[in-house]
Amino acid sequence: MSLGIRTRVFFVLLLATGAVAGGMYLFMQQAFERGFVDYVRQQEERRIDAIAERLEAYYAEAGGWRELRDNRRLWWRLLASSRAPVPPPPMRHDHEDDDDEAHHRPALPPPSDEALPFVLRISLLDLQHRFLIGGRDAGSAQELELRALHAGEVVIGYIGFRPERRLSDRLDRDFAAGQTRAFVIIALLAIVISGLLAFPFAHRFVRPLRDLQAATRRLSEGDYEVRAEIHGNDELGRLARDFNDLAMTLERTERQRRQWVADISHELRTPLAVLRGEIEALIDGVRKVTPETLASLHAESLHLGRLIGDLYELSMSDIGALSYRKANVDALASLRDVLQSLRPEFELADITVERTGLPDTAVDVFADADRLAQLYNNVLTNTLRYTDRGGRLRVAAAVHGRTLNIDFQDSTPGVPEAELERLFDRLYRVEASRNRASGGAGLGLAISANIVAAHEGRIEAKASPLGGVWIHIELPLPPI
Repeated sequence: MSLGIRTRVFFVLLLATGAVAGGMYLFMQQAFERGFVDYVRQQEERRIDAIAERLEAYYAEAGGWRELRDNRRLWWRLLASSRAPVPPPPMRHDHEDDDDEAHHRPALPPPSDEALPFVLRISLLDLQHRFLIGGRDAGSAQELELRALHAGEVVIGYIGFRPERRLSDRLDRDFAAGQTRAFVIIALLAIVISGLLAFPFAHRFVRPLRDLQAATRRLSEGDYEVRAEIHGNDELGRLARDFNDLAMTLERTERQRRQWVADISHELRTPLAVLRGEIEALIDGVRKVTPETLASLHAESLHLGRLIGDLYELSMSDIGALSYRKANVDALASLRDVLQSLRPEFELADITVERTGLPDTAVDVFADADRLAQLYNNVLTNTLRYTDRGGRLRVAAAVHGRTLNIDFQDSTPGVPEAELERLFDRLYRVEASRNRASGGAGLGLAISANIVAAHEGRIEAKASPLGGVWIHIELPLPPI
């Protein structure tokens, strides 16, 4: 059983918080223990300084350590007078003197804890580092840290002190244990709070994904009107916007596909209906078989053939299946050849062709010569079909930088400004002026746009100064 994203996010946040809390606990515990031990050590050093001053004062008064040697009662009094907290001295029996007490009383038992109290870790040593008085459990002279005692500039002895790596005082240990418990409680509270916060956060994080998943499912089922709700401007919000753009593109594509099928059906039905009507009239004897009747049938069949051919070429160019054999060709020579081949048709249509800025020098472009001629033929045929009789066509060409610009400007009728961008849509015609009666199927400019795109160029339609349509083509020149 696989876990959902919400559960995974929840556990990831919880584990991350737990790891951070655990790491903080270990770090703070170690840092606290180290810092607290250092603090206790500094306190002990200050107490040793006070004891050293008191011992130096005693030496100056007594003139030596003879009376202090093994005299525990006097040792306790000196420690007490140094303001160092010490345990109470052992009880003395009245019938025992100091010497008997010093020689016959057993040493204090070691404390119950592993660490020795402070006073049991202090000893007084002579100049030869021999033990005089103090806690014998503190260890040998080699294990002690020595603090020299002075009478003026002369060293008179040493205080031996064994530093503890652990806390020896019960109050200190209790305080450290209390801090450790506090750290544990804080870490557990942090984990609990993070768990309480991680669940709604995971739910809020996953909700846009679930909405997007549901929208994707509807989109895959064909509901192209579905839109994902946008939550914020983060990555999920941008993903939702991209999904909406995809849905709008698919919706537009589906709408164009349906329109495309309807337009093709309509375009094919028209010549077929004419052919069927003509043939049925001949069969029924309404019309006789004459050269004129056969010419009409032949014209309709040619129109149907041209339409099917255009549809095939357009479909091939859409999927990139048209073959392009590119080479450096003279783009203007090809244009002049197409204009020359169409000259009789322009004369028949009474359309004057003006060549403006069309140099006789060669301008090479990296292109397919046949497709380039097809491009020119489609644009010029579009003018022939839709320009009013007695109109004009102005053809101009010029090189700007590394681009060849070719312009075709014809006269009335024109195209509304809002319709110019749609002239390159397949099967599109502005029915008010340029209509099917002129013989066009609305595929020539769509094929031209695909040819220009295959040559990495640009084509656009603008309003012509002559009152018609201005087709502007840009073709890149080969690199030098």
